Amino acid sequence: MADDDGLPGSPGKDAIRHIICAAELPRSQADTVATVAVLARMARWNVPDTVALARRLWSEALAEGELGSPVTDLTDPLAFGVHRPIPVPGPNGPALPPYVNRRHDVDLRRRLALAEDGQSSVAVLVGEPSSGMTRSLWEAVQHVSREWRVWHPEAADCSSSLLRRLERVRPKTVIWLDRAEDHLLTPDPGLGVRFAATFRDLLRDPERAPVLVLGTLWTSSWERIFATPVSNEIRALLTGNTFRVPERFNEAELAEALATTDPRLEEAVRHAVRGRTTQYLAGVPQLLERYWNAGSVARAVLHSAMDARRLGHGKALPSPFLREAAFSLLETEGEGDAPGPAADDWFEQATAYLTAPCAGSTGPLSLTRLSSRSATTDPPFVLAGYLDYVGRKERVGLPSAVLWESLLDHGDPQYLPGLAGEAAKADLARLASLLNLKAVRSGFTSGASHLLKALCAVDSRAIPDASLWIVERAQIRVASSIASLSRILAELSADDALGVLFERVAVEAAALDLSDPEGTADLLVAARRHTSTELVERLAHRAKACLDPTDARAVACLLKALRRIGRDPIYSESLTVEVEALDLSDPRGLATLISVLAHSGSPALADLADRICTETALIDLRDPHEAANLLKKVSSLGQAETAAALVRRVLTDTELVDPGGVAFLLLVTRAATCAQDARALAEAALTRTDATDLVGVSALLESMRRTGMPDLAMAFLTERGPLDSVGTLDGVSYRRLYRVLRSLRAEPYLRMLRQNPPEGRPTPDIGLKRRPHRFGWEPDGSPSRPWTWLDLLERTT
Repeated sequence: MADDDGLPGSPGKDAIRHIICAAELPRSQADTVATVAVLARMARWNVPDTVALARRLWSEALAEGELGSPVTDLTDPLAFGVHRPIPVPGPNGPALPPYVNRRHDVDLRRRLALAEDGQSSVAVLVGEPSSGMTRSLWEAVQHVSREWRVWHPEAADCSSSLLRRLERVRPKTVIWLDRAEDHLLTPDPGLGVRFAATFRDLLRDPERAPVLVLGTLWTSSWERIFATPVSNEIRALLTGNTFRVPERFNEAELAEALATTDPRLEEAVRHAVRGRTTQYLAGVPQLLERYWNAGSVARAVLHSAMDARRLGHGKALPSPFLREAAFSLLETEGEGDAPGPAADDWFEQATAYLTAPCAGSTGPLSLTRLSSRSATTDPPFVLAGYLDYVGRKERVGLPSAVLWESLLDHGDPQYLPGLAGEAAKADLARLASLLNLKAVRSGFTSGASHLLKALCAVDSRAIPDASLWIVERAQIRVASSIASLSRILAELSADDALGVLFERVAVEAAALDLSDPEGTADLLVAARRHTSTELVERLAHRAKACLDPTDARAVACLLKALRRIGRDPIYSESLTVEVEALDLSDPRGLATLISVLAHSGSPALADLADRICTETALIDLRDPHEAANLLKKVSSLGQAETAAALVRRVLTDTELVDPGGVAFLLLVTRAATCAQDARALAEAALTRTDATDLVGVSALLESMRRTGMPDLAMAFLTERGPLDSVGTLDGVSYRRLYRVLRSLRAEPYLRMLRQNPPEGRPTPDIGLKRRPHRFGWEPDGSPSRPWTWLDLLERTT
């Protein structure tokens, strides 16, 4: 072992004996992994998978114990992301200046009161960076009871590791999610959806209540979630739980700030531009001045960091990436002269300038010791949050080819599938395939199917070899990923690769994560098609053993999968649905279970309908999308009494903030019951729905028209003035709203809309619409040269 330079550690005999025999956790992860690697070789196991499993289990064991710290131990607001205030001459007083209460603080305190009363709750502040959101959360946490704990997940945690740790959350825990978009808008969209679903399940779990989730979200991220096609799961988590934080102090708040006599607040009030007091306190003017006055080399480093972040790389940016990308930017984009051979320390000089403290706080870049999967030993850099925001606003269009290549060589592998997705949107097929291939090499296989599909178009003869290569390196851990990979292999008739994949599944079935009901169901169906009945039976047995009989969604998914594979006699034993044991709080799960039971003609359906009717109060109907979906399923059964009971609950308990959800609910209510109920719902929506979400407003106005209430649609336009925010619409949404207004014959509002056309507004998509090209395009706009599977392998070796 000591002579093997490829091992991460070199334990002595005593250490090896301790690792193998002792009950407590070994001190060194590197020595543990080295020992496991040698034992796996001797046993002829899959060494990379075994090593990865050992590394993960060691980390999880280290993290065991209660999450977070007692609220009484919280003493350092800077550790939670609160900006260090600018210093002023003379005594500055405490670490933070006195807090000025603002309008959103009232809403925050209400959510805290709900949590103190035993009800799990969410509060996410939405605003521009440096607008005081994190400080507001810090002040709110100071008011929770002494027995609460506050868990602040490390900034290096990816959402997949956070998902596993959420299972250990206990009652009276505050979960602190600064920049919640890092977990909701993930490079792998499915991960963000699972994150939102897991959080919603946690908030519904009575055994772990109360839990309080506090977070912040940039306005641009909120708009992306509510103005573009994003999963309803993410929208449902945020609907009714977000509170706007203004950019500026109003006159009363400015007066209160001056009355504190704190010298830092006084300077901020007197010198901030147009009331942007919190931005001045956080040193934003000085930060922007450092950026604007940076030399060409330092500016190239910053632009490389900005481009990587807007493409989807994580916060921790590897030093080799920044060095290589900045050098190329200077050479290729004319940002300045590239450093000559004599300037060996050009990068060190630039980063010294950028990391120097700025107005007493961090500079444009800061070094971090956060763990990173990158191969580099140099600590990565983090871009200042406000400059990250500026970069997303100012840096538009496709970055250069060299920046993409630098991300390929030095980027954190966990973000490569997301970066590949951005490249694919811009028709950069070669670069997207390279990024997906490098990710697979590193154990992240979510982009494997996209890689194989791209190869179909350019090098179909290589599909058998490429499929086997991918399958041999795929991580056999998550059921949904295996099912997805098996589907594309079946489409491509890669039978040999399918056989190897399920051979590996058979060997490693005991370690499979079957916590995702949909993924488990998909894997069972895929296994039934492509492998032996013995493996299917083992997987089905494990799935039944892992099933929570109170989870309606999990029961529905497994029941549907078992019946799809149930043609074989070994599946004749059906899964028993224990209706009385079901947790009725999840309307989405109930709707799914109703569909499955109705399709199979199960006698349990009548019992479930009766229980829903008599125990409607147990169902969480706050989300209009989920309430509408459940109401629709119940109505399709002809259960008029149950539908009426649901509508009564909807009129009193459903949160009508999301206009798109209210639009769907309005249509379903009108079809399920009577016009009177639908009108009562529409009248309630007049004052309670969010009039700034114009995509949802368009749907709501159309629903009012279709249900025979054009008068209420016109009343909404008159009383709420939604067209004041028409400037946020893209072209497609603009045309949809125009058609709705025309059908309502709302001529004054049509004139207003015509005065604010969407032409010329930038779109967030970096992709360019080009004619199809077999091998894709390069970032400079030229068509890619022919490339093959062997070319990809050679480039990523």
